[in-house]
Amino acid sequence: MTIELANKPKGDYSIIEGDDYTVTAIGAYAFAPINDIGNITQEELEYLASIINGDIDYGPTNIEVPETLLTIGDGAFMYCTNSVNIDLNICKNLLSIGVGAFTGCYSLLSITIPENVNTIGRAAFSDCKNLVELNYNAIALNDLEYGNGVFQSIGEDSTGVKVTIGMDVKSIPTYIFWPYTDAYYPNVIELNILSDNIEYIGEGAFSGLHYDHIVVLNSSYVYLNYLSGALFSTATTVRVLASIDDGSNTYLNDNFTKTTEGEYNVYTKN
Repeated sequence: MTIELANKPKGDYSIIEGDDYTVTAIGAYAFAPINDIGNITQEELEYLASIINGDIDYGPTNIEVPETLLTIGDGAFMYCTNSVNIDLNICKNLLSIGVGAFTGCYSLLSITIPENVNTIGRAAFSDCKNLVELNYNAIALNDLEYGNGVFQSIGEDSTGVKVTIGMDVKSIPTYIFWPYTDAYYPNVIELNILSDNIEYIGEGAFSGLHYDHIVVLNSSYVYLNYLSGALFSTATTVRVLASIDDGSNTYLNDNFTKTTEGEYNVYTKN
């Protein structure tokens, strides 16, 4: 069953399974204030402008989704500016998140990308300006195009976003943090790479990290293979698990001062 809504809900909202059906999809623009961004009416345009300008708070505050969910359609939650919590953590079988699915969810504080997601559309989480936490657990997300803007401007109005790359992640796709407009980079203040299962890092994967940030590195693959400045050039501190630090990362050696704290070697920018 696909959830499609003619009357957009407010307040809290639960998508509930029935005895004779299973919810596997949330349709395009299901909760959004418009029906199709590519075919928007003048009335919808004016209403959307009022939402973007902050004159109207729109959308449900908390949304509970079922664990059976497989797909989230294009623009499904677009400009739900009221939405503080949309918990995808239980959606272990979620495969795809559509174009602009969460664009403009200004109040959203935390988001989890579940482990089996393999496709994320352009600008899926762009302009989630108050985001503070991004848990990235997608084991093998497909590569993204240059300028995809999936996480454009996240954390712009918050203290910044802590990004955690989960333990089972095997690949980091191309341009995952790259905006579609250069002026609107994601405000990532900490990148915590927990996984030591990473086997692939796509071109430009870390090139969108333009703010001062901390890197916590538990991945021997990243330590041994990522020797350029895109990950570390704007980092103020890099914490590397001592057991994977053999001293061979020349970029860290040449540009940072090394000390030791517990199980981590700590590199502080010179």
